[in-house]
Amino acid sequence: MKIIYIINARIPSQKAHSYQISKMCESFAKQGINLELWIPRRYDQLDKNLFTFYGLEENFSLKIIKSLDFLKYYKFLGKISFFLQSLFFLGKLNQQKINQDTIIYTRNPEIAWLFSLKNKMVIFEAHRWSNSRIFSNKFLLKKVFKIITVTQELKKIFLENKFLENKLLVASDAVDLKVFGINLEKENAKKILNLPLDKKILIYSGSFETMGEGKGVMNILQVIKSIVLEDQEVIFVAVGASKKDIKFYEKFANDLDLKNKVLFKERVNINQLAIYYQASDILLMPFPYTQHYAYYMSPLKMFEYMASQRPIIATDLPSIKEVLNENNSILIKPDNEEELVQAINKLLNNSELAHKLAQQAYQDVQEYTWEKRAEKILEFIHNF
Repeated sequence: MKIIYIINARIPSQKAHSYQISKMCESFAKQGINLELWIPRRYDQLDKNLFTFYGLEENFSLKIIKSLDFLKYYKFLGKISFFLQSLFFLGKLNQQKINQDTIIYTRNPEIAWLFSLKNKMVIFEAHRWSNSRIFSNKFLLKKVFKIITVTQELKKIFLENKFLENKLLVASDAVDLKVFGINLEKENAKKILNLPLDKKILIYSGSFETMGEGKGVMNILQVIKSIVLEDQEVIFVAVGASKKDIKFYEKFANDLDLKNKVLFKERVNINQLAIYYQASDILLMPFPYTQHYAYYMSPLKMFEYMASQRPIIATDLPSIKEVLNENNSILIKPDNEEELVQAINKLLNNSELAHKLAQQAYQDVQEYTWEKRAEKILEFIHNF
């Protein structure tokens, strides 16, 4: 079997979707699939080798399609640059010769539509649903062979919009246990990262915003002063922000007089990120309630947290509760700072509970590896 994964995105990049796509290509190839990843040429392409950047096996091939990159003119063209970028990339894809028995895999509806017209077997992986584009979603995806959704809630939305159930599969995101399942002593991890040995460490990882929506970092900053411990201080470490976001959030933290209680770090590679998790006492994921977070999101950090054997505090949202529950985490109401404080204090003052939750999460995440996700999807494709 041959699969061509086609995506209109900059890869590699610092974005989570870039890593997710790359890991899926590697995992499909590990199952014996002849896989090619096709991406457009971008003017701001990172000068990095895809395989070394993410620590991947070099078991699939990369093809860069030479297409005009209108995104570099975003300052002048605005949102029309995205339309032109897609249009010209589709034009170049239309010129490519692909064997009839090759499977096309994509996360772009317009690419799914193009190859469906050519009677190709197209697999579309859905990570969101746009209520403002219901008609176009239905039109572009109506002829695809199979659709993979990352949450049960997202599958329900496809069903409500008359997509056939036998064409739909739920496959949550996943984790690389070789990277994030390491087991370092907390003190050793702190020493490696030059973090204070005498403080309890709360960690949040990833971008601070998605599609203009905050991801709970503000809530964490608001409650840091309310954490009560008799013998130790607490420090909050946020890893993965852009320089722009760090500047904004540092000012906010300083206004709250939190200068010595918070530490902001830019994005780090996945091996360093795994060490940050090992240095933590609690891993935080207090997403607010938005339609995207509640129904479409399958955050990579959730599975990384679970693999790290550290206790998790997350938001009680439908998408999160498909994986996390009261046995493997503490779930709190969205935007509820009082519950967040209570949950943090509870874990910091009850090491037995913290250990119990962390170990259960680690056991549960064994079912959420990239290899198992690839196996599940391939089995679904084979079952016509």
